[in-house]
Order: sequence, then C-alpha cells, then structure tokens
Amino acid sequence: MTEKHRYLREKYTKTVESYLRACIELYQWESIPALTSDIIIKIANLFYQVSSSEQMILEKEWRSYKFPIKQTFVRFKADQLTPFERNGLRQLLAENEDKFKETWERLVSVSYAIYAAENDRCSEENNANKEQFIQNKRWSIILGEPGSGKTIFIRWLVYHLAQTLLNEQYSTNYGPLRMPILICIDEFAESMKEESSLTLFDYIGKHKWMGKPITDDSSISLDDLSCTLQDYIQQGQALIIFDGLDEIFASDQRSKIINS
Repeated sequence: MTEKHRYLREKYTKTVESYLRACIELYQWESIPALTSDIIIKIANLFYQVSSSEQMILEKEWRSYKFPIKQTFVRFKADQLTPFERNGLRQLLAENEDKFKETWERLVSVSYAIYAAENDRCSEENNANKEQFIQNKRWSIILGEPGSGKTIFIRWLVYHLAQTLLNEQYSTNYGPLRMPILICIDEFAESMKEESSLTLFDYIGKHKWMGKPITDDSSISLDDLSCTLQDYIQQGQALIIFDGLDEIFASDQRSKIINS
C-alpha cells in the first residue's frame, strides 16, 4: 500500500470502511432478469429434485433471489487502430451522418477503413488481458453488445477492489490499489437535469446505484463521503468507472456528459 493510500485510510478510517462495505454489498450480487418461472422450475427439477411444496415457493419467490458474482468470463479484444485511423473514421462518419450511401462509398475508398474492418475480426492473438489494460492504461473504454457482460465485469471489479482494500491487502492483479468509484451515467444525467450546474466532481459521493444510496450508514453524511472520495481523486488514488453511456440516447445530453 502506498504512503498516500495509507495516509488517506488513517485520515478517513470510519468513512472508508463504511464505503467499502457498502460497495461489497451493492456489487457482489446480481439478479438475472431474462429468467422465467418455467426455466427456474425445469432447472430445479432437473438438478435438485425439488418437492411440490418447494416448487410452489420457487414459483412465487424466485424473482427476489440474487446470485453472487464470483468470477467473470468476459473476453476482451484490444483495439488495434492508431489515433490517426480512429479519428479519420470518426470524422468521416460525422460528416456524412445522414448520407448512408455516400458514407459507405467514402469508407470503402479509404485504405485504413478496410484495414480497420479486417483488424476487427476476433482472434486469440488480439485478446486483451483485463489485468494488464487496467494496470497499464490511464484511460480505457469497454465496448460491447447489450448483455455481453460489461456491467457484470465492472461490478465484479469494484467488489474485488473494495474487498482487497477492506482487508488491507497490499497487492492486486490490477495494479496499484485504488479506491473504486462506480458512476451510473443514467443517474448522473438525471441529477444534471435537476441541477444544471452540477459537476461530476461534486456528484461523486452523492451518487447512487440503481436508485440506492451508496451507503446507508446513518453515522456517515453524504458530505463526509464526498470529501473522502474527492480527496482520494485529488491524491491520484482512485479508479473511476462509468457505466451506461450508451443508454443516453439524446446526442446533446450525451455530449454534455462526455464533456463533464
């Protein structure tokens, strides 16, 4: 543990421990919304031979059950494009947003567009080690289809880091120990609607997850939590994670959030 981290832990002991416990409780469980009663009962009968009374209980109460996030099985593929190629493609798309035929014709005529398409094919060689890219990169963006495991992965990461910090362990596979802060962008956007002058920095500590306060410890005020997490950020001891930018559909609002 770095000297800065040790100093911050001693300075905010009560608030830090309360926050870390809250992170562990919030992010270690996951419900599976795609399940149905029929699937649940089939699995229960196939693997556990439940009685008829147990089956009735399952049918009524399974939606309230949560599953522990013990491990993640997400395969990451590194983006092989150079900044020049990426910016060129972005500019082409921005210039021809409403002209799909012209856009495709121009893309085909640009050499690095063909290279980008070829380079986007999945291969084992291009797999990215999640520990390495978190440890070595100051900024990372995770892109993927809905349901591909992005949110599950970052929830598990916050849970893992919070548990490591709470146990005062000195090392992790994800590089230097940092205080995890997970921001749901949709909830930040709602707060910005209510308070147009709200900055992201001021929002941290008062943020929520799925409508729930980050900590419900009555002995810790939101101002205390904000002050603590903001100090960790200013000391370079935080890992800030944003989830759900693709859920902001209005382009002007999305741009405002990105700028913030």
